[in-house]
Amino acid sequence: MTSAGESTQIPKKKHPLVQVLSVALTVVVLWLVFGVIIPRIANYAEIWDSITSMHASAAIALIVAGLALLVLMSLVLSAALPGLRPWAAISTQPASMAVGAVVPGATVPARALFLRPFGITTANYTRSYAAAGLGTTLCVLLMTVVGLVIMLSVPQSSEDTSGMRTTAVIVCIVAVAIAGVVIALITSPAACRWCARAAIWLIGRSAWLSRKVAADTWESAITTWRSDTVQIVRERKARLVGVVLAVFWLQAALMIGCMYACGLPTSALGILTGLGTFTIARLLLSVPLTPGGVGVLELGYSAIFGAMVAEQFDDSVVGGVLLFRALTYVMPVFLGGILLLVIRVRAMGRDRKGTKPERL
Repeated sequence: MTSAGESTQIPKKKHPLVQVLSVALTVVVLWLVFGVIIPRIANYAEIWDSITSMHASAAIALIVAGLALLVLMSLVLSAALPGLRPWAAISTQPASMAVGAVVPGATVPARALFLRPFGITTANYTRSYAAAGLGTTLCVLLMTVVGLVIMLSVPQSSEDTSGMRTTAVIVCIVAVAIAGVVIALITSPAACRWCARAAIWLIGRSAWLSRKVAADTWESAITTWRSDTVQIVRERKARLVGVVLAVFWLQAALMIGCMYACGLPTSALGILTGLGTFTIARLLLSVPLTPGGVGVLELGYSAIFGAMVAEQFDDSVVGGVLLFRALTYVMPVFLGGILLLVIRVRAMGRDRKGTKPERL
C-alpha cells in the first residue's frame, strides 16, 4: 500500500461552471418532477393525508430506522478505514451531506476536511473511500440477482407486472456482466493495466480530450488504486461486507415500511416483492443526475414501485417514497446543518480565545 504521505491532495470539488449547471439542472428537474409529473401520478392532498394519518408508533419506528440507517451509512467508511472511530464517522457524514446539499460535488472533499482533526490523512481517506465505494457498487450490482429470484418466484398481486419482470431480467444480466468486469479488474493486474492503456489510447485519439485530460499517469494510478483496494478488502472484508449489506437491506426495508405506513396494504405489494423491486430500482437509480438525486430518485422510485401495484395505490406509493426521501436525505442534511452551526459557533469561540481547533 502506498504511504500516507504520498498524497495530500483533497478530492476536488466540481468546477464552478459545473456547479452552476448542476444547480440549474436541479431547479429544472425539481419543477418538472414536483410541478408537472408527480401531480399527474398522484394527488398531493391525498399524499399529505396518507402521511399525516399514520399512527404515532409507526412514525416513531420510521424515524428510529432512519437514524439507524444514517449511522450504518456513516460506518461504511469506518469499516474500510483503520483508525477511524465510530463517532468520527457518524458526526462527519451528515455534516458533509449538508455541505454537498449547498455546494454540488462538495460532499467528498468536505468529509476529508472534517476528518483531519481526527488524525485521518487525505491519502488514507481517499483509498478507503474508494474501497468502500467498490463494496457498495458490487453490492448494488449483485443484489439484483436476489431481486430477480424473488420477482420470478413470488406470486405477484398485480397482473400487469410482466413488463417489470422483463426489465428485472435485463437489468440483472447487465448488472452481473458489469460486476464481472469490476471483479476482473480487481483480481487481475494485467486486466487493470490493459483497461488503463485502452483508456489512454482512446483519449489520445481525440485532440480535444488530450488537451483537457492528463492521462499519462493513469496506468500507474490505476495500478496503485487496485493494489490499495485489494489490500483494504483483504484486511477488512468481513466488516465491510457486513456493513454494506446491512445498509442496503435496511434501505429496502425502510422504503417498504414507509409505503405501508402511508396506507399501502401488504396485499397490494408483498414484503418480498417490495424488497425485490427495490434491488432493481436501486441499481437503475444509482447514478444521481442532481445533488443528492433530488427529484430524480423521487420520480424513479415512484414510477418503478407504481408499476408493481394497482393504480388506486399510487398515492400511497408516492407518499411512501417522499417519506423515505425525507428520512434518508432531508433529515441527515438537517442534522448536518445543526452540526455545522455548532462547529461554526465553537470556531468563533476559539478565535476569541486563541485556542487550537477541536474535533467535531
